[in-house]
Amino acid sequence: MQLAWLLEETIRRVRDHNLPLIIDGSGLNFIATRLHLVKGYTNCILTPNIAEFGRLAQGAGVPLEGPMGTQWQKHVSDACY
Repeated sequence: MQLAWLLEETIRRVRDHNLPLIIDGSGLNFIATRLHLVKGYTNCILTPNIAEFGRLAQGAGVPLEGPMGTQWQKHVSDACY
């Protein structure tokens, strides 16, 4: 509980000062259930692998069809380009 508060507060302060923020690895799992912390923040870069992308999509309520793999990679390409 205390760690979650600390991470949220850190992200809020980073945003308040408009600092760059890169979230990778376990940070993406944390953000997947708290997307409001980074939504709309253009100085934030998320670096998901395909499994992390699936968790982020689920957290955003975006359905991904088919099994994880080439079908999901198409979703990633569509979302990024």
